[in-house]
Amino acid sequence: MTETSSGDLFARYCLPGNRYKKLLSGSFMRADRDQAVQFGVAMMDDARRASASELEQLLQGDWREALTACWLIGFARESEFRPELHKRITEGQVGHIGKGVAFALARFCGLSDAHVLKWYLERALSEPEKTGKPAMVSRCPAVCRGALGREAFARSTCLRWAVGSMGSGRFH
Repeated sequence: MTETSSGDLFARYCLPGNRYKKLLSGSFMRADRDQAVQFGVAMMDDARRASASELEQLLQGDWREALTACWLIGFARESEFRPELHKRITEGQVGHIGKGVAFALARFCGLSDAHVLKWYLERALSEPEKTGKPAMVSRCPAVCRGALGREAFARSTCLRWAVGSMGSGRFH
């Protein structure tokens, strides 16, 4: 099987409807219902269509390609990419792709994913100068609470603080 050129993959998966910009800004989540459904259907269709090789190529590309790859991986629940996504978080390689990594790990919904997201959230909240405004902070607590269980979740001061902050819009 021949590899598709990175330019072809970018044009196919990142550019339609300014997809990578919508994924970065999260604007598709603020769209009206019809637009949001249309966006989600297009993402799901492309997630089904993309091969593991294409997703790997996108993941190794620039931030626009990697961001799109993470979301496609999440939509397709391609858990074979779990180790790579965990590595990116633990090695601080999320940058612009944070929302996509968080989405994919939340879709996998495993205990190890919750632990990685919890670790990132605690780090992000304790070191904001290093992590900036972490894109996934506002959505991590629900994933962590669901996978870790209420008791383990409640033991984390940072997570309790984050949940309280979510209602204020501080991380949106």
